Amino acid sequence: VCGFDHCFAIHRGNLKMKLFAFGANAYGQLGLGMSNDVCTPKEVSLVGMENIDVIACGGNHSMLICGGRLLSCGRNDYGQCGNKEGDRFSFTSVTQSDNAQINTLLVRKVACGPSHTMV
Repeated sequence: VCGFDHCFAIHRGNLKMKLFAFGANAYGQLGLGMSNDVCTPKEVSLVGMENIDVIACGGNHSMLICGGRLLSCGRNDYGQCGNKEGDRFSFTSVTQSDNAQINTLLVRKVACGPSHTMV
């Protein structure tokens, strides 16, 4: 899955699914906890998230759905990561929203545009 200049790849092994990220990372859109660009695939740490259902990439942000939970990272100047906080450098659960219903919903799909997200 690719955004403007960042990518994710999933490796589905026998015992565990692994998520790898590479590309531009100035806003933390790779979810690696840092802002350095990554030229070769690097594994993303997703503690407690065994299954990745959906990955979506925007211009400089990324979204995951894991077991119905929505997670986001990257540029957040327009709230595209699902809250009013600043940029996120690691994948973080989206638990705050102007629409409080998202906190109780089981999220099934997500899509990203350059600076927006649809759930």
